Amino acid sequence: MRLPLFRGDDGALPGTPAPRDEASRVGIAPYPSGWFGLAFSDEIAPGAMKRAQLAGREVVLFRTESGVAAVFEAHCPHLGAHFGHGGCVVGETLRCPMHDFRFDTEGACVAAGAGHTHTPSAKAGVVPVREIDGVILAWSHPTRATPSWEPPSLAGDLAGGPVRRHRLTIRSHVQELAENLFDAAHLTAVHGYQSPEMDGRPSTEGPVIRGRTRMRHITQLGRHFTREVNVDVRNTMHGLGIVCFDSVADPGGLAFRGVFTWNPIAPGLVDFRLSVWVRAVDAGLAAMPLFRSLPDRTQRDLMGRMLVFNMLRDIRQDQAVLEHKRHLARPGLSDGDAAIPVFRKWARQFYADAEG
Repeated sequence: MRLPLFRGDDGALPGTPAPRDEASRVGIAPYPSGWFGLAFSDEIAPGAMKRAQLAGREVVLFRTESGVAAVFEAHCPHLGAHFGHGGCVVGETLRCPMHDFRFDTEGACVAAGAGHTHTPSAKAGVVPVREIDGVILAWSHPTRATPSWEPPSLAGDLAGGPVRRHRLTIRSHVQELAENLFDAAHLTAVHGYQSPEMDGRPSTEGPVIRGRTRMRHITQLGRHFTREVNVDVRNTMHGLGIVCFDSVADPGGLAFRGVFTWNPIAPGLVDFRLSVWVRAVDAGLAAMPLFRSLPDRTQRDLMGRMLVFNMLRDIRQDQAVLEHKRHLARPGLSDGDAAIPVFRKWARQFYADAEG
């Protein structure tokens, strides 16, 4: 289907003033609802706590002595002290730094503080959290509504296998990052991939959207291995914070699962986390003397390192464009943009005005 060409607007949403900061440059409500990547599991040890930003608000992430991860709103419900400045984990509770009240992971006050004999009835603000395959995901909703859907397994059947991770920050919006994955044409213009083609329009089901893209490019792993391959990538996006994609290359058989988890930490600013699990090492690379003598797990770990290096190159190429673009509410779409309207219609469900 060929989409009609039409003139786009000036980039601003109706009634929006000229851009002066990141929020107005991006031009989308900054905080959709959904599950967002707050941390990697190895960032928070048992008994530790750290301050964090989740969809523009302060929270504290902590892990009890038994290893349970939990997230609270940053301020104690008693008199408003900040848990993240002087508070600490005590057993299975988080202690307030001001009066020593202690709260369990459900937010209930279970121990009276200094100079008090009764626990306050107010509960700490508990943020729903799920820890899946080495990633801590937190739920955010502009009205504090409880989760309406659950996040998926991230690693799938590769859970427990070697994984490589990376984190960076991008001046953009989670919706812009997500939309970029359904823009096949940019794969040539920005990244130099050849003959990119989406396999029909994306399919949607509730908070999930799926797409498939095929392309051809030169795989370069280090200085001594290059191969021209056809790549088949299947994306599954869960809300605007989680993307799982499975990639298979032919020839060579390189196959891996990649996961992006995003967190809109401030207007126009995204905490971007990448995880990669290797399913199969390229056969040609595995036959090289350096790889042949190594155990399978080590081969996959090294392959993962190389993949992260190459993926970061692509992400930074996108970053150079995304950090300076504006969201057009009425874009001038062309015949190669059939996936964009499907994606945007699906994405509307994650904003408060769509739920009212």
